[in-house]
Amino acid sequence: YMPDGTDTSPQMIMEKLSTTYDEINREQNQTVRYYDEKIRKRKIREDLIMHAIEPALEAGEFEVYYQPKVSMKTRKITGAEALIRWNHDGKVVSPGEFIPICEKTGQVQKLDFYVLETVCRHIKEWLERGIEVVTVSVNFSKHHFVEDTVAEHINRVAEKWGIPKQHLEIEFTETAYIEGSRNLSSSINKLHGYGISASMDDFGTGYSSLSVLKHAPVDIVKIDRSFVQGLCGSAFDHSFVHLMVELCHSVGIRVCVEGLETTAELAALQPFGADYLQGFLLGHPEPAARFAPLFL
Repeated sequence: YMPDGTDTSPQMIMEKLSTTYDEINREQNQTVRYYDEKIRKRKIREDLIMHAIEPALEAGEFEVYYQPKVSMKTRKITGAEALIRWNHDGKVVSPGEFIPICEKTGQVQKLDFYVLETVCRHIKEWLERGIEVVTVSVNFSKHHFVEDTVAEHINRVAEKWGIPKQHLEIEFTETAYIEGSRNLSSSINKLHGYGISASMDDFGTGYSSLSVLKHAPVDIVKIDRSFVQGLCGSAFDHSFVHLMVELCHSVGIRVCVEGLETTAELAALQPFGADYLQGFLLGHPEPAARFAPLFL
């Protein structure tokens, strides 16, 4: 940051320095960054989003969509992932924009439980309508595992709505294990005690994948889209996916391959024997009203 004479206080200078430092962390491959108009506009945008989230939750601007997971063998829907969408002032705010801000501010914890509450409500409504409901996975941020109480809170929400626990699955990322393995493993064991399953997203993108399989008692791992993209052109990605499916199956863990977008990727994956598939090729995220009829 190079002062240009427009700053009126030490606090303003420190805020600009902090914002520029965050920009370096965002880019990761940079060691020097100058404060400029682009950074200023991004900071203003982030502040607007940060302060709009709480009122948006109260106003019901967030909606839960469901993306189907299908059986590799039958191609029938056997599960779904709950995904949050935000319609604000007539415009859709990308999750790629507001989720990182919520992670940074800690608002992601409230957002995750908002999704869980909504999912439980939808499951209850579907069951009351006589719809055969599949298991729905809800993403939970690594920030929940700083303390060892999240499983109890999740169970209380499910109990409040009176839904069968087998319809719920809690999904977290490999990063959550890396940064809080003790509490995470304990939380998974507690969830199992309540009858709730657990899955790990973005598997293979961290530095401790094998340790995760050994110490985190997950039911399902989701192989990241970045490996799926290379199935048709990269010998490494092809071998990696194959080996991960075999390894997980050998220790009793089911495998979901996510991010499938082309028939060529599906054909390349076919011999591996994964359990579940997810991606735009098999179904786009849909709001509850359009997703429920897919069960019928």
